[in-house]
Amino acid sequence: MPKPFAQSNIRRLLTLWNLSNWNRTMIGICLMIAIASFASRCVALDDAAEREARLVDVRDGLSRTVRDTEQKANFLDTMPTTRDLVNAGVAKFVLEQDTSVAEALILKAFKTQEMNSGSLRYGLVPWQVGHPEIVDSNAIEFSTQGIGPLWVEFGSKLSPEFKESMLTHIKAAFEALRKHDIPVSYTNMFLMKAVNLILMGEAVKDAAAASDGYALLDQWMEYTKVCGIHEFDSPTYYGVDLNSLNMGYRYAASPEERVKFKAALDFFWTEIAVNVLPKREQLVGAHSRDYDFVRGTGGLDAYLFVEGLRRDHTTERLDLEKTYLLLNGDDRGYHPSTEIRKLASIPERVVRQRWDTAPEKDRYSYITPYFSVGGANGTYGPQDKVTAIDYASPKALPSVSIVTDSTDQPYGKNRFNDKQGHPKPVHVASNPTIIQEKGVQLVLLDIDASKSTPSESLATNVLLPLEVDSLQIGGEGIDPANPSSRPISLETLTTIREGTAGTVIRILRMDACGTEVPSIQIRTDKTGLKSGAARLTIYHHKGQMTPLKEAHIKVAILFVTAVCADDATLAKIVDKVKNAVYEEKIGPTTWEASVKLDTILLEAGKDLSRRATLYRKVNGHDITPPPVLEINGVDKTGLLGAMKVPSNK
Repeated sequence: MPKPFAQSNIRRLLTLWNLSNWNRTMIGICLMIAIASFASRCVALDDAAEREARLVDVRDGLSRTVRDTEQKANFLDTMPTTRDLVNAGVAKFVLEQDTSVAEALILKAFKTQEMNSGSLRYGLVPWQVGHPEIVDSNAIEFSTQGIGPLWVEFGSKLSPEFKESMLTHIKAAFEALRKHDIPVSYTNMFLMKAVNLILMGEAVKDAAAASDGYALLDQWMEYTKVCGIHEFDSPTYYGVDLNSLNMGYRYAASPEERVKFKAALDFFWTEIAVNVLPKREQLVGAHSRDYDFVRGTGGLDAYLFVEGLRRDHTTERLDLEKTYLLLNGDDRGYHPSTEIRKLASIPERVVRQRWDTAPEKDRYSYITPYFSVGGANGTYGPQDKVTAIDYASPKALPSVSIVTDSTDQPYGKNRFNDKQGHPKPVHVASNPTIIQEKGVQLVLLDIDASKSTPSESLATNVLLPLEVDSLQIGGEGIDPANPSSRPISLETLTTIREGTAGTVIRILRMDACGTEVPSIQIRTDKTGLKSGAARLTIYHHKGQMTPLKEAHIKVAILFVTAVCADDATLAKIVDKVKNAVYEEKIGPTTWEASVKLDTILLEAGKDLSRRATLYRKVNGHDITPPPVLEINGVDKTGLLGAMKVPSNK
């Protein structure tokens, strides 16, 4: 396991402690220098040997997953997905294992491909062998993702029989890929389709397929220069994006096109690095799609580990997509520069981003050495994390976040099948409008209960980390070991202190369904306790299973987070939040709200009929649409190259 800190620095520090003639001040200064050196080590991974040491852990974890996949492939009742079969086959080449078994795994997946050229489904590959109920059109991208890299990297090791068989499958796959209409805003799948066409086209000398892929890459680049990364800051799908872009950078035949891949990767990694919180060492703030409602972990974390932005990562079991992480691992692959990685250590950052064609759909993050606060304006989907507060703590704490839920289990542990038959965590859309000035955040939710299924409850939950230094609800603590529930009033404040950061939460408004009276509870249950989370729960409905008709349930919450070294400082923040003035004006189709906290005034207006943001203001000034990426006022759009006319076809 690689050591996160340089041994030479440790030896110097120990030497200083043994020099009795040095005064405490000098020792303190040296300690600060050593700590700074330690911290910089995490963002200056220029030693290829250290990266390789981390990749050894990835290899070990991937080897275990490949072995399990091989075993499952022999039993019909546990058949892997077609993408896992292909990725396991490619992984065996990467891991220098039996290539005949590797080819058999890949062919097992492609034996399921529709090869009748007269069929409307010609070229398509099912998601999983033996499970026709899962109909996912993305299967053609996932099942072909490894073929181009395999052909280019290991072509000399492929048997003639395998190549001959796969050529017919690749030809059919080109047809299916071309027919699969993916919007450019669907970031991970659009990029995967583009790179698959490029690499397979170049591998088998099909210039038309490669040209189609390069045209898609250009389309995505021009769209992103205007709208930003639509599938923004996802701890799951940024890993998928990097898989595709890294393979394009490494294996694309044209040097000119590799420059485009490098530009895209520089942009992604700039956005990633600047949104990493020290000590927590993961992507923080709002996410478009987050399958870990509690902590926001995902496949990107392995990339952060390998590239030096995480000191540790669990590699006991890895998904088979980490094959592409290994393929990218050596000096021929793309690795973010030291300059980019050092963005993660900027002491104080305001990061503003765009993520859609609609100008009001933006993302704001405030990151300090002690905490981060971030939110995204507008709804993305059923796995979005609209706001999040995280602490620079090694405890792996849950984020302070909002989950609107109709199951009374807001932790994302329950899974529901989507349209393609995949089980995923979901929550009710909250249609947020968020106004933020650094650590002060006003969140306005407009919940449509009429679109949810009949339920015994509908609640807005604020998830809270239990294992912090202090968690108080109205001045009372919470039992971190036993399930409990107690009612609280609208005036009750929630306070959190962790290290040198403190947060105060005040609920400003809450609506109920119909004639019910809304209620607030502070709750812990078995699932939450297992995850280290409590919840501040606003029940809009709780009772009989019934269809809900209310289309506009309004919720307003104020979050204030600041440097807070002790309880006395936290008490001062509590006084400010308690004295904050909240005002609102509700019309037939509009909702206007403002909060005045000390010298900060946050204001917003919502058009309820269109679920659109009318305006947002900070201290009387309109919040203007940001560039696609702005760091402390510096526009980073230029990383993607010169502007052309975008297309969203």
